[in-house]
Amino acid sequence: MNKSTKAALLVYATPFLAIFGLELLMFFYVKPMVLEKVPSAGNLWQFHVLGIAIIIGLWYPIRKWIYKDLMK
Repeated sequence: MNKSTKAALLVYATPFLAIFGLELLMFFYVKPMVLEKVPSAGNLWQFHVLGIAIIIGLWYPIRKWIYKDLMK
């Protein structure tokens, strides 16, 4: 596997790893609250969607910069 392929895999896998971490947090922290019918759990689901949007929104503009830095 050459350098550009490794760099591309790292750059494009980063948001998926971040979203996976967020999903684990939601599964172990928020799901029990939803099952217990805690009123604030609905707001946490909104933050979940917002978190995914922020991850993708931050990743998109800087991906070319990261890729260029990895290719040096």
